[in-house]
Amino acid sequence: MRYIHKHPEPAVLKKWKEAQASQGLSLLYDIFPDKKQLNDILREEQHDICCYCQRRIEHFQNPLRGGSHNEHLYPENRPNDPQSIARQTDYDNIYACCIDSRGQKSSMQYCGEAKHNRIIPELIKDTHCSDYFRYNNLGEIIPNGEYLQWAEYVEHSSSLTGEIADAYECIRTLNLNAIPLVLFRNEVRERFITMAKGLDVAKLKDFIASYQSAPTFQELLDMKLQLMHQRIAVLEEKDNNK
Repeated sequence: MRYIHKHPEPAVLKKWKEAQASQGLSLLYDIFPDKKQLNDILREEQHDICCYCQRRIEHFQNPLRGGSHNEHLYPENRPNDPQSIARQTDYDNIYACCIDSRGQKSSMQYCGEAKHNRIIPELIKDTHCSDYFRYNNLGEIIPNGEYLQWAEYVEHSSSLTGEIADAYECIRTLNLNAIPLVLFRNEVRERFITMAKGLDVAKLKDFIASYQSAPTFQELLDMKLQLMHQRIAVLEEKDNNK
């Protein structure tokens, strides 16, 4: 997960809300007519990666692979929750989220498909979001704390505090260590490590800069950035020991 810089509210949503309000009509998301256009804007804003798992998203809804929906960070469908209603068309509460796992059994679902109407810490609004997570050599995403595997965080979950507890809750609720995601990360990780071994420090730093400024982000961007920073540290340590 990483911080997502939200742009000003797009005209397609702003004008609809103004028109609805001027007639005393509802601002519920279900009746907003331009969901696909809004999704196009959201995907561009997020550089075409899912707001949670960082897999590629390419279009609105079906087909499932590469598809996305308009995700409400604070759920829009919580019963008897005034905030759920009030934030339905709040642009700062809407993101583009993958739908790859839609229709799978619950243990295999992830991101918005796993979250449903549960509340998670809103870390993607925090500019330091990426600092609260890291990836291990098993292909798992874990809180950036003292333990090395997801199972250890699960075992000690009751004692976690602060950003570590928030990161844990996001991973758990979004099921970001679902088997399909872990397998995908491992596949990408192995290929990327092989590629990075042939690069020197200067080239790795060039890649980091280009990855972070690209109009379309790499899938699993933060994992790749972490791997490159780790490789730089190894190379610089070797240079210092010469």
